[in-house]
Amino acid sequence: MIKTFLEKYGLILFIYVITILGGIWHLAGLSYKISQSLYVPFLFLLFSINIIYFLTLYSGTPLLRIFLIWTGIVFVTALVIEIVGVKTGILFGHYAYTDVLSPRIFGVPFVVGLTWLNLAYGAVQLSNLFLSKYTWTLRAFFATFLMTGFDSVMEPAAQALGFWYWQAYTVHWQNYVAWFAFGFIFSYPFLRYFPPIKNKQLIPMHIFIAQFLYFFLINLA
Repeated sequence: MIKTFLEKYGLILFIYVITILGGIWHLAGLSYKISQSLYVPFLFLLFSINIIYFLTLYSGTPLLRIFLIWTGIVFVTALVIEIVGVKTGILFGHYAYTDVLSPRIFGVPFVVGLTWLNLAYGAVQLSNLFLSKYTWTLRAFFATFLMTGFDSVMEPAAQALGFWYWQAYTVHWQNYVAWFAFGFIFSYPFLRYFPPIKNKQLIPMHIFIAQFLYFFLINLA
């Protein structure tokens, strides 16, 4: 029975355990440097799990090519808007990344593009789960709301971890406007072309929730 449970839910359990333990580690006031140094490889791990999940899901179907194109566009666009944001302050407000999240491209960490993708993957699955009977547009708005809400929790935690900092240590209002706008732009095509997933574990959704819990715990410190 335990073996069957682990075979079915072992990966989901691993995601929650390792993520929540990371939050508790920081909450307990243990090594701050370890929390910083492990975040990038951990984010790569979560992204790798997401990619393998979707590649397996869409393998042998026309959706695979569309998924890869969409993923590439979101990744590149996310990096571009972050670079513009850091250099000009127009899109998100005035902020800057530290060297904790490396490597960087024109001042923007490579993993930031993966962060946008991980959030988009999970948000669209949550939207499909709860609003499967509604239109693509409404589901896209809900997914966007989830991504923007996630960012509101991530911002103070990321500053506490030393990932980036805001001018005067205040998150600018346009940051959330930009998150909402680009969250909608990213999620709408996915919800338009990809049907809700049925009878299969929603791994990206669990990664989204686990990361949310991680940053929530960081904010309690």
